Amino acid sequence: MIMRKLTCSKIETVKKINLRNFLYDCYPSEIRFDKKTNQYRHPVHDSLVINKHAWYRFSTGEGGDTIQFLIVMLNKSFKESVIELFEYAEEHGTDEADYEKIISEFSPPAILSNEKERVISYLTK
Repeated sequence: MIMRKLTCSKIETVKKINLRNFLYDCYPSEIRFDKKTNQYRHPVHDSLVINKHAWYRFSTGEGGDTIQFLIVMLNKSFKESVIELFEYAEEHGTDEADYEKIISEFSPPAILSNEKERVISYLTK
């Protein structure tokens, strides 16, 4: 299917793809299961952890959703990433129920009232 427009709904659809399944199906050389840590990781960059809908590289602080993985790790453009993921979603579907559950349960860590001052103090020493 040729996609002419990148709409917000298409972008939201591709964010709901299970990243691990997508990589196993389309880029099996980009993912491995680490039995020691019980996590999915990148075979070369072992500080990169791959979850169902996101990834994080501890060594650089980079991370993001499925689209960002294709952009950063596979050197694809935003448009190429969305098109490839949307075509995959049309054939394999998404993990929408799981995605909605994860998003609804997510709450960022609490910021302590003195945390900003502590960080500034640490950085200026």
